[in-house]
Amino acid sequence: MTTSLPIRCLVITAARLQAQTKPGAGLIEQAAGGTLFLDEIGDLSQASQVKLLRLLQEGEYYPLGSDRPKRLRARVVVATHQDLAQKQKNGEFRKDLFYRLKTHRVDIPPLRQRNSDIPLLLEHFLQEAANELGKNKPTIPKELPVLLANYAFPGNVRELRALAFDAMSLHRSRMLSMDVFRQVLDQDIAAPEPETHTDQMLFNPERPLPTLQEVGGSIGQRSNAPGSGKPVAGFQTAWDLTTRLEQAN
Repeated sequence: MTTSLPIRCLVITAARLQAQTKPGAGLIEQAAGGTLFLDEIGDLSQASQVKLLRLLQEGEYYPLGSDRPKRLRARVVVATHQDLAQKQKNGEFRKDLFYRLKTHRVDIPPLRQRNSDIPLLLEHFLQEAANELGKNKPTIPKELPVLLANYAFPGNVRELRALAFDAMSLHRSRMLSMDVFRQVLDQDIAAPEPETHTDQMLFNPERPLPTLQEVGGSIGQRSNAPGSGKPVAGFQTAWDLTTRLEQAN
């Protein structure tokens, strides 16, 4: 029987990598004949990186409390969402281990870049939720995958799984309700951008001219128009108004 043993490296230590989880069998030994999957490899401590390098390079390990090495009899698969190349340049990840892990590399793009996987994953997660909750898997509305294809999924596949489980927990009829999905998508709709005034004209022909008070001008300076006894805004005031408008825009 093939064994797959996943380990989250965020909480693993050098000792834990070889610790006993049951009498006579450590984590590596339990994965014998199967796969040892190390998740979040970018969070592995420096001490554990040395242990892992020896495990991959020499194909052997020392069980906890033993001075006799054992041969590795499992396939090792690692995963991370971090940029290991950058971490290696920053001195946060061992260079020799970095190149050892480059033997075979697979880049998995985020869910938003592979929309064709959404229907398959949705079916899988709904069936998983139905089994866990003791319900029958409902029929998926045809428009739901199309709706989800336009969502960015900042939480990646985990977010889709959470939505499927949430929708399944509230499910009551034969057709799956889209309410849970619509609530998330409605929140994702971007608010309209505020209007900018960088390209506005000095005077908008569709609007009345601003008053002197609105632009901080003054009518204290006046001069008499030629041939008229009525005071009008002088040239100095007109120039001041234009200058203030230009500064305001």
